[in-house]
Amino acid sequence: VDNLGQPLYCPYPLWISIPAMALSHLTIAGIAEGLFTLSLYLFILKTSPNIIYDCQQIKLNSIFSLLAFLIIISPLGLIAEGTAWGEWAPEEILNDTSSGVPLGFIPEKLLNGFNYEAFFPDYTMSGTTDILAYIASAIIGVALLIIIFKILGSIIYAKKQSL
Repeated sequence: VDNLGQPLYCPYPLWISIPAMALSHLTIAGIAEGLFTLSLYLFILKTSPNIIYDCQQIKLNSIFSLLAFLIIISPLGLIAEGTAWGEWAPEEILNDTSSGVPLGFIPEKLLNGFNYEAFFPDYTMSGTTDILAYIASAIIGVALLIIIFKILGSIIYAKKQSL
């Protein structure tokens, strides 16, 4: 808080911010993530049980099919209205009326604070549609995760073989 009592980062006090984040994450997001994780586990158990029981050869076709499906549906995020909690643009905070009146200021650190250049800000790419940019971002993210897990798997496998 600055010397005028205005917040430097988030315009809401902790007694509003923490319950707002905790309630949505402990109820909706937590349950959804748990169900999603359980669904993926059951899917892998059904299509490639050897990966779970004894790390044998994996049937990747079904897993890649699932990944392709998830990549294709990633633009569904575009139909969501509003912005996620804490991902506000400075102008959105200035005009926020959730307390009944416009907030009327932008926290100082949001104007002059941390800033970085993302490769694909807001999952957009110049010269393409938002839908294609979402799909391309998903492809790049999945590819990077596959590479990272492949490298980590090779390291772990090599360590097991040397024991």
